[in-house]
Amino acid sequence: MFDSSNIPFRQSVNYRPERHQTCSLIVLHYTASGALEPTVDYLCKTNPAKASAHYVVGRTAAEGVAQLVNLDDVAYHAGESHYPDAKGVTKDGVSFFSVGIEICNWGPLTLDPDGYFENCYRQRVTGRPAIKIGDGWWEKFTDFQYAAVAELCRLIMAKFPLITVERIVGHSDVSPGRKIDPGPAWDWDRFRDLIK
Repeated sequence: MFDSSNIPFRQSVNYRPERHQTCSLIVLHYTASGALEPTVDYLCKTNPAKASAHYVVGRTAAEGVAQLVNLDDVAYHAGESHYPDAKGVTKDGVSFFSVGIEICNWGPLTLDPDGYFENCYRQRVTGRPAIKIGDGWWEKFTDFQYAAVAELCRLIMAKFPLITVERIVGHSDVSPGRKIDPGPAWDWDRFRDLIK
Protein backbone atom coordinates (compact mmCIF):
# COMPACT_ATOMS: atom_id res chain seq x y z
CA MET A 1 0.00 0.00 0.00
CA PHE A 2 2.87 2.41 0.72
CA ASP A 3 6.35 2.12 -0.80
CA SER A 4 8.85 4.03 1.34
CA SER A 5 11.79 3.27 -0.97
CA ASN A 6 11.13 6.09 -3.41
CA ILE A 7 9.78 9.14 -1.56
CA PRO A 8 10.29 12.31 -3.61
CA PHE A 9 12.39 15.01 -1.92
CA ARG A 10 11.47 18.69 -2.21
CA GLN A 11 13.78 20.90 -0.13
CA SER A 12 12.02 23.42 2.10
CA VAL A 13 13.72 26.75 2.72
CA ASN A 14 12.36 26.65 6.30
CA TYR A 15 14.92 24.49 8.08
CA ARG A 16 18.23 24.56 9.92
CA PRO A 17 21.10 22.36 8.75
CA GLU A 18 22.51 19.75 11.11
CA ARG A 19 20.80 18.84 14.36
CA HIS A 20 22.74 19.70 17.50
CA GLN A 21 20.44 17.70 19.80
CA THR A 22 19.79 13.98 19.69
CA CYS A 23 16.50 13.23 17.93
CA SER A 24 14.19 11.45 20.37
CA LEU A 25 10.61 12.31 19.36
CA ILE A 26 8.18 12.19 16.43
CA VAL A 27 5.39 14.78 16.31
CA LEU A 28 2.25 14.20 14.23
CA HIS A 29 0.27 17.12 12.79
CA TYR A 30 -2.71 17.66 10.53
CA THR A 31 -2.15 20.21 7.80
CA ALA A 32 -5.47 22.12 8.00
CA SER A 33 -5.38 21.89 4.21
CA GLY A 34 -6.71 19.64 1.51
CA ALA A 35 -4.21 18.16 -0.93
CA LEU A 36 -0.54 17.22 -0.83
CA GLU A 37 0.85 19.49 -3.58
CA PRO A 38 -0.47 22.85 -2.30
CA THR A 39 0.68 21.89 1.21
CA VAL A 40 4.16 20.96 -0.01
CA ASP A 41 4.37 24.19 -2.05
CA TYR A 42 3.44 26.25 1.01
CA LEU A 43 5.88 24.49 3.34
CA CYS A 44 8.75 24.62 0.83
CA LYS A 45 8.53 28.39 0.29
CA THR A 46 9.09 31.24 2.69
CA ASN A 47 5.79 31.47 4.58
CA PRO A 48 4.56 33.70 7.43
CA ALA A 49 5.08 30.98 10.06
CA LYS A 50 8.44 29.85 8.57
CA ALA A 51 6.92 26.39 8.96
CA SER A 52 8.07 23.13 7.43
CA ALA A 53 8.06 19.42 8.23
CA HIS A 54 10.22 16.46 7.45
CA TYR A 55 7.36 14.65 5.69
CA VAL A 56 3.91 15.42 4.31
CA VAL A 57 1.51 12.49 3.86
CA GLY A 58 -1.22 12.82 1.22
CA ARG A 59 -4.68 11.29 1.49
CA THR A 60 -4.21 8.56 -1.12
CA ALA A 61 -1.48 6.40 -2.64
CA ALA A 62 -1.86 8.51 -5.80
CA GLU A 63 -0.92 11.63 -3.84
CA GLY A 64 1.76 9.76 -1.93
CA VAL A 65 4.27 11.21 0.50
CA ALA A 66 6.86 13.97 0.11
CA GLN A 67 9.98 14.63 2.16
CA LEU A 68 10.85 18.31 2.64
CA VAL A 69 13.72 18.26 5.13
CA ASN A 70 16.54 15.76 5.64
CA LEU A 71 16.17 13.79 8.89
CA ASP A 72 19.58 15.03 10.07
CA ASP A 73 18.36 18.64 9.77
CA VAL A 74 15.84 20.63 11.84
CA ALA A 75 12.38 21.24 10.33
CA TYR A 76 10.41 24.08 11.93
CA HIS A 77 7.21 22.16 12.62
CA ALA A 78 6.42 22.53 16.34
CA GLY A 79 6.71 26.29 16.95
CA GLU A 80 6.49 27.34 20.58
CA SER A 81 6.64 23.98 22.30
CA HIS A 82 8.09 21.94 25.14
CA TYR A 83 8.36 18.24 25.99
CA PRO A 84 10.65 15.92 27.92
CA ASP A 85 13.63 14.63 25.98
CA ALA A 86 14.59 10.94 26.14
CA LYS A 87 16.25 11.52 29.54
CA GLY A 88 13.07 13.05 30.98
CA VAL A 89 14.35 16.64 30.98
CA THR A 90 11.66 19.03 29.71
CA LYS A 91 13.05 21.22 26.94
CA ASP A 92 11.64 24.09 24.92
CA GLY A 93 11.92 24.08 21.14
CA VAL A 94 10.69 20.60 20.32
CA SER A 95 11.55 21.05 16.63
CA PHE A 96 15.23 20.78 17.52
CA PHE A 97 14.99 17.20 18.85
CA SER A 98 12.08 15.76 16.85
CA VAL A 99 10.86 14.72 13.43
CA GLY A 100 7.66 16.36 12.16
CA ILE A 101 5.09 14.52 10.02
CA GLU A 102 2.24 16.53 8.51
CA ILE A 103 -0.87 14.54 7.50
CA CYS A 104 -3.17 16.12 4.90
CA ASN A 105 -6.43 16.66 6.75
CA TRP A 106 -8.69 19.67 7.31
CA GLY A 107 -9.22 18.88 10.99
CA PRO A 108 -12.40 20.29 12.54
CA LEU A 109 -15.31 20.86 10.19
CA THR A 110 -18.58 22.75 10.41
CA LEU A 111 -21.79 21.18 9.12
CA ASP A 112 -24.37 23.34 7.37
CA PRO A 113 -27.38 22.43 5.16
CA ASP A 114 -25.13 22.20 2.07
CA GLY A 115 -22.47 19.95 3.63
CA TYR A 116 -19.20 20.56 5.42
CA PHE A 117 -16.73 23.38 5.34
CA GLU A 118 -13.42 23.64 7.10
CA ASN A 119 -13.02 26.16 9.89
CA CYS A 120 -9.73 27.86 9.05
CA TYR A 121 -10.26 29.22 5.52
CA ARG A 122 -14.01 28.52 5.30
CA GLN A 123 -13.60 26.35 2.20
CA ARG A 124 -16.24 23.84 1.21
CA VAL A 125 -15.13 20.23 1.78
CA THR A 126 -16.76 17.80 -0.63
CA GLY A 127 -16.35 14.09 -1.25
CA ARG A 128 -14.39 13.46 1.93
CA PRO A 129 -15.78 11.53 4.89
CA ALA A 130 -16.31 13.16 8.25
CA ILE A 131 -16.85 11.73 11.70
CA LYS A 132 -18.85 13.21 14.59
CA ILE A 133 -16.84 13.37 17.79
CA GLY A 134 -18.43 15.01 20.81
CA ASP A 135 -20.21 18.14 19.60
CA GLY A 136 -18.06 18.57 16.49
CA TRP A 137 -17.29 17.10 13.09
CA TRP A 138 -13.81 16.10 11.96
CA GLU A 139 -12.40 14.96 8.65
CA LYS A 140 -11.55 11.25 8.77
CA PHE A 141 -8.00 10.07 8.12
CA THR A 142 -7.58 7.46 5.37
CA ASP A 143 -6.29 3.88 5.44
CA PHE A 144 -3.36 5.02 3.29
CA GLN A 145 -2.44 7.70 5.83
CA TYR A 146 -2.39 5.25 8.73
CA ALA A 147 -0.23 2.81 6.75
CA ALA A 148 2.14 5.50 5.45
CA VAL A 149 2.60 7.24 8.80
CA ALA A 150 3.23 3.92 10.54
CA GLU A 151 5.86 2.94 7.96
CA LEU A 152 7.54 6.35 8.16
CA CYS A 153 7.65 6.06 11.94
CA ARG A 154 9.24 2.61 11.72
CA LEU A 155 11.94 3.99 9.39
CA ILE A 156 12.57 7.00 11.64
CA MET A 157 12.72 4.80 14.75
CA ALA A 158 15.32 2.60 13.05
CA LYS A 159 17.48 5.68 12.43
CA PHE A 160 16.93 7.23 15.87
CA PRO A 161 16.80 4.44 18.49
CA LEU A 162 15.75 6.77 21.33
CA ILE A 163 12.35 7.11 19.66
CA THR A 164 9.93 4.51 21.00
CA VAL A 165 6.23 4.09 20.22
CA GLU A 166 5.51 6.09 23.39
CA ARG A 167 7.64 8.94 22.00
CA ILE A 168 5.37 9.45 18.99
CA VAL A 169 3.04 12.26 20.03
CA GLY A 170 0.68 14.88 18.66
CA HIS A 171 1.33 18.58 18.21
CA SER A 172 -1.27 19.02 20.95
CA ASP A 173 1.06 17.19 23.36
CA VAL A 174 4.03 19.49 22.78
CA SER A 175 2.01 22.73 22.44
CA PRO A 176 -0.92 22.18 24.83
CA GLY A 177 -3.55 24.89 24.75
CA ARG A 178 -2.11 26.26 21.50
CA LYS A 179 -2.52 23.33 19.11
CA ILE A 180 -5.09 20.53 18.80
CA ASP A 181 -3.66 18.39 16.02
CA PRO A 182 -3.75 15.69 14.96
CA GLY A 183 -7.09 15.89 16.78
CA PRO A 184 -9.60 13.33 18.03
CA ALA A 185 -10.19 11.80 14.58
CA TRP A 186 -6.68 10.29 14.67
CA ASP A 187 -7.06 6.77 16.06
CA TRP A 188 -3.96 6.34 18.23
CA ASP A 189 -4.77 2.71 19.09
CA ARG A 190 -5.11 1.74 15.42
CA PHE A 191 -1.91 3.60 14.59
CA ARG A 192 0.09 1.97 17.40
CA ASP A 193 -1.16 -1.48 16.37
CA LEU A 194 0.12 -0.83 12.86
CA ILE A 195 3.58 0.10 14.16
CA LYS A 196 3.79 -3.09 16.18
